[in-house]
Amino acid sequence: MTLPLKNFPKSSFLLVAALAGCVTLSDSRIAQDESGAVAGIKSDCTTAAVPSSFATAPKEPLDPKSLRLLSWNIYKESRDGWMGDFRALTANADVVALQEAALEPRLEQLLRERGYAWNISTAFMKDKTPIGVLTAGAAAPTHDCSISALEPLLQIPKQIMISRYGIAGRSDTLLVANVHSVNFTLGTRHFRAQLDGLRAILASHAGPIIVTGDFNTWNKRRQILVDDFAQQLNLETVRFADDRRSRFLGQTVDHVFYRGLTARGAATHPVVSSDHNPLTVDFSIDPPL
Repeated sequence: MTLPLKNFPKSSFLLVAALAGCVTLSDSRIAQDESGAVAGIKSDCTTAAVPSSFATAPKEPLDPKSLRLLSWNIYKESRDGWMGDFRALTANADVVALQEAALEPRLEQLLRERGYAWNISTAFMKDKTPIGVLTAGAAAPTHDCSISALEPLLQIPKQIMISRYGIAGRSDTLLVANVHSVNFTLGTRHFRAQLDGLRAILASHAGPIIVTGDFNTWNKRRQILVDDFAQQLNLETVRFADDRRSRFLGQTVDHVFYRGLTARGAATHPVVSSDHNPLTVDFSIDPPL
């Protein structure tokens, strides 16, 4: 759930702080391919490691002519109706970026039904369930890694997962960054630092890029930092004609940015199964320069 700190009641803040002591922090990821192989992988974006759990997964690359993205803060699947919404939203999705994903058996089953290869970058464990950002794709990634930033007040990590996918007929790769931004801060220093860490990785990628997720841009200062981040990397912003993205303090918090692709259609999907409305974008990947 996305709540700005200044609107967080003191009693509720103390409750969240108490709950934070009940979770187990983790910097590992759990990955699964279509064959059902599972492995724990340490986070490391300093090397271009191929996850061993994908060794037997199909290596069919993504189709550059048609790519549908689903991006959704799924609110730990804690509300009724999320399974039906997930099935409907993933019917034609090639890449799925979930934030606040709880990797419980029902979600695993739905991912298997779709034949996705997936990773979850685990921020913490609650009742033995990994919770973090999860990226799934119709193709297995060629490389992936994650970076972690601690919430300075609650000391619970927020994760960014970086996945690279092969593109049919191309030697370059599509980079997808699945973002859950630092939220509970009195200023923007930690929020900016997390963006700086992501910027350093994206700056060295020569192929097409999608950056999506819950940026927690619940005030104008945060939005300005995200806009500057996108501008410095020459990322374009997906615009929604019928914009029903979730808002907090009047500000949209979920965004999609891209480079080296063409956005051919975008939609927001009002739901009651999460406190965030999911986003879908239809892309084609531009020919290499």
